[in-house]
Amino acid sequence: MDQLPEFGVMREALRGSICTRCYQRPPGGDSLPATQPRQCEGGCTLFWNLPKLAAIAAEQRGQIRPPFEHAAREVICACCGASPTAGDYCLEHLTRTCPLSRYIADALALIEPLLPPGEQAAATPRRVGLPAKPSAA
Repeated sequence: MDQLPEFGVMREALRGSICTRCYQRPPGGDSLPATQPRQCEGGCTLFWNLPKLAAIAAEQRGQIRPPFEHAAREVICACCGASPTAGDYCLEHLTRTCPLSRYIADALALIEPLLPPGEQAAATPRRVGLPAKPSAA
């Protein structure tokens, strides 16, 4: 059976690295420990989409650069409810005011090493809606 990634550890990694420099963090948010949730997490597209980000990181394992933006647009942005302009022409994405669009590369770089190794991680995308990675035949 597939093993779920440890999302608590991923949240702490995001808080410790990205939240401390996020332009949307509330006053004093940068001084909180990584173990303590921020007020803004409920409205943050990074935290909303953590399972999908883990799936993208698993699918793109070892190549966290170019195709991740395309995968994020297909899996996350196309059905995002954070913006009335969500999708291909999302204003927040285009102006980089969406935390997901602004920090996705950093988030994926933090998440990837926290994923379970091997087969377990490869199964993660199917569980959260990504198509299975084609096998090399």
